[in-house]
Amino acid sequence: MNRRRLHHWLDHIQSLHHRTVDLTLERAAEVWRRMGCTLGGATVISIAGTNGKGSAAAILESVYRAAGHRVAVYTSPHLLRYNERVKVDGRAAGDAELCEAFAFVEQKRGAVPLTYFEFGTLAALHYFAASAPDIALLEVGLGGRRDAVNIMDADAALITAIDVDHVAWLGADRESIAAEKAGILRRGRPAVAADADAPAAIADRARAIGAPLWRAGHEFTAAATAAGGWRLSIGDGAAAAVMDQLPPPGIPGAHQIANAAGALAVVHALGKSRPVRVDAMRRGLSAARLPGRLQVRPGKPTVVLDVAHNAASAAALGRFMASLGCKKVRAVFAALADKPVREMARQVAASAWYVAATFGERGADAEWVRGEVAAAVGDAAAVTAHAAIESAFDAAVGDAAAGEGECVVVFGSFLTVGAIMAHTANAG
Repeated sequence: MNRRRLHHWLDHIQSLHHRTVDLTLERAAEVWRRMGCTLGGATVISIAGTNGKGSAAAILESVYRAAGHRVAVYTSPHLLRYNERVKVDGRAAGDAELCEAFAFVEQKRGAVPLTYFEFGTLAALHYFAASAPDIALLEVGLGGRRDAVNIMDADAALITAIDVDHVAWLGADRESIAAEKAGILRRGRPAVAADADAPAAIADRARAIGAPLWRAGHEFTAAATAAGGWRLSIGDGAAAAVMDQLPPPGIPGAHQIANAAGALAVVHALGKSRPVRVDAMRRGLSAARLPGRLQVRPGKPTVVLDVAHNAASAAALGRFMASLGCKKVRAVFAALADKPVREMARQVAASAWYVAATFGERGADAEWVRGEVAAAVGDAAAVTAHAAIESAFDAAVGDAAAGEGECVVVFGSFLTVGAIMAHTANAG
């Protein structure tokens, strides 16, 4: 099967349900039952949260692979190709393999109207069932309790940073959102909250169902050490487990230590069934990579690509940009209509903004984005709207070419960063 066939499948599964998001488990669970698949003896880890899910998954994948385990990873969304969402042993699923998995789900679903994400999740699980992984890392979508990934009774749960996002589906405050995310916890199975300010709803859920919980700043702590390293301590007193001289993750950003600490707390909690030596943890941390997260392309100008798509992740990007020491920052930006565009724009100190539209059911008009950004930065003349994100990027790079020490930062959504990655690859 060729890429065109995969493209046709993706078009087909996009059309099956009248909603892009429909947070219920019944449809996916029923089709999963019909599929009759099992992940066998794989240790399943579910990963939920507002920000940091992809990074935590990449760190866990790298650490477990460094320890010699065969690892399957399901993440979303993708940047360039759908295949990125489904990986086994570091290799993305091929077109033919995905087409076969889609065909199997199509056969079993009958008249059940699955969403794009539900269909893709079931296809990924089918592919993993045939791949016999030791570890299966499943990134939850925008939800938790009612997300399609939650049809799996995971052996461990990791909840990363919680912030306000997707309020139409999850609630308008951190506690409500955390309660939804905590729906991935299972009775008697370890759970880790990597957010040092984790909402009480996570601990409340763990207590209610009898899930042992490790919380950042409580049951485990991370602290910087000399020469840029860090130490992870889990537990108290003489029984505490201490992992010293850990390198920072290979994914840039000071906030990645929190993701790494949460990931290693999961590894520790599962240590009896899936042991990992500290030397493998160190190798895995250093080797972890994730495109589109504070990804720096040196040159003139320096280009930074980041999928920041809410206020909290934009704030992390703003701190990173400040650390680069750019003489001037030009921002290339496009976000979905349901995002807090003004708050996102306030987080990144840029002297010029080049904005464009996003498309689809949640897309935003370029002029609307321009108005929101202008209101945020207080200077309408500093914000220009462009017909496409590619032309916005070309304009920013062209304007920056004459200046020394200039930086161009691209952010706002996965769609935005993916489009510029494809654009610059084609230009090269």
